[in-house]
Amino acid sequence: AAYSTDCFSFSATQVVAAKFLFYFLESKIEFVDEHLFEGAALRHLQKKKFRDIEVALPPLAEQQRIVGVLDEAFAGLATAQANAAQNLQNARALFESILDAAINGRITECWRESHRDVERGARLLLRILSKRRAQQKSGNGYTEPSPPDTGSSPDLPEGWTYATIEQLLRDDGGLSYGILKPGEPDPDGVPMVRVMDIGHGRMNDTEIFKVTRKLSDEFRRTILEQDDIMLAVMATVGRCAIVPTHLVGANVNRALAVLKLTKDVSSKFILFALLSPRIQALFQKNKVGAAQPRINLTELRRYAIPLPPIAEQHQIVAKLDALAAETQRLTRLYEQKQAALAALKKSLLHQAFTGEL
Repeated sequence: AAYSTDCFSFSATQVVAAKFLFYFLESKIEFVDEHLFEGAALRHLQKKKFRDIEVALPPLAEQQRIVGVLDEAFAGLATAQANAAQNLQNARALFESILDAAINGRITECWRESHRDVERGARLLLRILSKRRAQQKSGNGYTEPSPPDTGSSPDLPEGWTYATIEQLLRDDGGLSYGILKPGEPDPDGVPMVRVMDIGHGRMNDTEIFKVTRKLSDEFRRTILEQDDIMLAVMATVGRCAIVPTHLVGANVNRALAVLKLTKDVSSKFILFALLSPRIQALFQKNKVGAAQPRINLTELRRYAIPLPPIAEQHQIVAKLDALAAETQRLTRLYEQKQAALAALKKSLLHQAFTGEL
């Protein structure tokens, strides 16, 4: 068979079992990656140094014994890894399924039956828009938010309505991109959240980049406040999280939009709505650009979000918070198991080629 010039092949001699050599090279992957590649833009393997790697070569019979032991062990590890990966996928799929049911009102059916006297979603929306109209008509240039296009949206329970993201903002400036050119980091500056800092509804454990306070002040519209939602509108489109307390006063980069919502809705409910399968599918459908996928903010403003009564929003959030906490616990457990299995494989390879197996 033919192969790319980015690859090269070699054959084992009669005194070397090919799979023994394969496992040996697998045990050296990190060493090769760290020490035998050169180049910045396009890294390539230094073949002479690669050929100079010394192999501790036992007799052929011992090589075959080691290969047999590793084959058996790795088959078991592969099964365990596949089971852990499937369990992780199942936990996430279960949360997605319940999240979808929650955002469409199916997990609060009994609650609605016993709370028929609460303010309905349509009335809540009218109140939100009336308040916003009164606050902004005193100034110039107020534009009434367009109503949602619900032609392709699923039916909602009694008492719910659809609202656009734009209708749920606190004012016309409540949706903006962040800092365009961060410049050099400033250790004493203002934290600037990036897409890589956000996971699925929560912050990742990453080191936050900092920019100068002067630069952050130039992008005042995206300075983070309590209950703001950060949404990835470039790169990994659709990631979102609520601003944690320790990042109040921080800012975001250009790949994130900040949603500053009216105080008359639950930011946590809107976050769960954005994370729901239907809205995430919209993000993927409507993103533009191949090299750098992105969402247009004008389009985003028109997204239709289910709006239940505020009391029901709080009920849904309480149920999903508990489920999310359990899902995160299971996710950490399965991820730790996968990491432990990978470490065990690495340990077995080390033992095999240091005479300890």
